[in-house]
Amino acid sequence: MKTLLLASLLLAFFSGCLAQNRSDVPFQVIAKGQYSGENDQGLKVFRTERAMEEFSKDRAQDLPKRLVKDIDWEKEQVLVIFGGQQSTGGYSVSVKRIASVDIQRLQVEAILHKPGPDSINTQALTTPYIVIKMTRQVAVVKVKFVVE
Repeated sequence: MKTLLLASLLLAFFSGCLAQNRSDVPFQVIAKGQYSGENDQGLKVFRTERAMEEFSKDRAQDLPKRLVKDIDWEKEQVLVIFGGQQSTGGYSVSVKRIASVDIQRLQVEAILHKPGPDSINTQALTTPYIVIKMTRQVAVVKVKFVVE
């Protein structure tokens, strides 16, 4: 009886782990930078080359313009995650995972990395960001900054 209970608990645990991994959405980092021009934390989703070009020319001071040429816009989309305005350099943004909450919602778990206590950094306002590409989705995408 105890063996059967233990086996069913283990099965439930591993099934939950597998189900959790299935909900992760693959992505690829294509750029990072310090000057997005966006003062607030958040994200923007781009599903067309034109939208990405419009954003790049108006706000992102160091977003490589060539990135939009390497995207298959019929199959992929681009997400730009912003770390918000920071008082110095040394900050960066990374993406821990993208989880499928349900068929209509995706959640990006992002991390804002702070400079080390003894690091030497630019003494200027920065707006760190990361650019990722992923399979095109119709889901609503939200970002949540997590602490590590």
